[in-house]
Amino acid sequence: MKNTIKISIILSFIFITAFLQETSAQNNILYGMHNIPQTINTNPAKQPGCNVFIGYPAISGIYLDVNNSALTLGTIFKPRADQPDSFLIDLDAIENAMGEKNYINAELNISILNFGFRLHNGFYFNFGINNRTIQNFAYPKALMEIRRGNHREGDIPLSFNFFENFMNYNEYSVGLSKKFHNNITVGGKIKVLSGIANFRTQNLDIDWRTETAVDRMYEWTFDTELNAQASSIVAWDSLIDGSIDFEEYKPMDIIFTGNTGLAVDLGIEYNYNKKLVVSASVLDLGFIKWKTNAQVYTQEGTFRFSGLDIGSYFSDVEEAQNTEASTITDDMVDTLLNFIDPTIEEIAYTTGLNTKIFVGANYFVTKSIDFGLLYKGQIYNKTLFSSYTLSVNTNFFKAWSFSAAYSIMDNMYNNLGLGLAYRLGPIQMYILTDNFSAPFWAMNESEGSDKWLRNTKRVNFQFGLNFLICNQKVDAGLLQ
Repeated sequence: MKNTIKISIILSFIFITAFLQETSAQNNILYGMHNIPQTINTNPAKQPGCNVFIGYPAISGIYLDVNNSALTLGTIFKPRADQPDSFLIDLDAIENAMGEKNYINAELNISILNFGFRLHNGFYFNFGINNRTIQNFAYPKALMEIRRGNHREGDIPLSFNFFENFMNYNEYSVGLSKKFHNNITVGGKIKVLSGIANFRTQNLDIDWRTETAVDRMYEWTFDTELNAQASSIVAWDSLIDGSIDFEEYKPMDIIFTGNTGLAVDLGIEYNYNKKLVVSASVLDLGFIKWKTNAQVYTQEGTFRFSGLDIGSYFSDVEEAQNTEASTITDDMVDTLLNFIDPTIEEIAYTTGLNTKIFVGANYFVTKSIDFGLLYKGQIYNKTLFSSYTLSVNTNFFKAWSFSAAYSIMDNMYNNLGLGLAYRLGPIQMYILTDNFSAPFWAMNESEGSDKWLRNTKRVNFQFGLNFLICNQKVDAGLLQ
């Protein structure tokens, strides 16, 4: 019963978080797993050990990541002392865990087609088609502080500053790397982007003041500033009224949209000696220009709410009892909607991508065992988010690869990652995660590990199937 409740909490947390709402579509642990061809997506200078790889269409790489900057399952849900099999939502703990600005992020990446092959003279070529969905949402601590009332002394407003960035696009990439003098490899990837949908806010700010002057007692004043951009290959009116006619849209309308962009990945790998390899990469330096059904929304103004004249709805108790509450509610909503009237311009706009930075080092104890150290930085909403990963990576029995990792990310120190790859003939299967705490918490019964494992801010995983053609004299993944 207790495990069932835990599993339900985890699934609900992932579901709610994903729909409220970036990250590169790669786990940190993947960077050190040399025998998985998808490492090219973390550093275009990396060359797979096999001469040819072909990702199985749509299942060569499926990646999901959900994370947030403030809350953990253990913060939100506290076990009841009198009923160990049930949980309470702890509002005080939630508020104490929040910063002034908090993030909820999610990303889904699906590899549609990926392949690569070795050329002469140290060159390696790769090609990929991917669909990427990115979601970033920022919210203020004031959302929880409001439970103590909406008035603040000294005419200080409750400030609600939100940020939203949703993006779905197709990515078509061509990459090439070159090994020089057997110790330096440089690589790059050019990516043509085709945007499907986007909604992004530059400003979404609301200041809420509650008046205390005698002549304006409890009057609410809202100062608002809105600057948002939106684009979709589906017309907005059909989205709003639900009259989408899918027969109007041809496959090419989704494959190549009118929203085009460009991006590049750059990387370098240096074999200092037979034991030490250092590397670095910069990913997603680029942009998308949104043209299809593109709209820009702007509004800045002040809205004052002095309450409703109840006498206009009924004059005595009997009439009040017969008055439907929805009538009053509808009038309040209409009043608010009359104020929310942004200026809409149908003009194209440009958005940047969330740039990622990787810096890593791997020390090989033997040809099949190495220790890795990785820094990953990610920029979105003008903020740098950093993580650090220590890993041990092994290749054994010519078919198995295993990695274990410890990461500091999301300001948490309990991120334990695992990666496993198995090659059966030319077929390679792999699965990996940067944090297995949440699913392990759902299964374990130890009180000691329970406190550690449920305090996680991230759930992610990646899995896929590849077809490999390798040099029989060389095991895939070993340092060449």
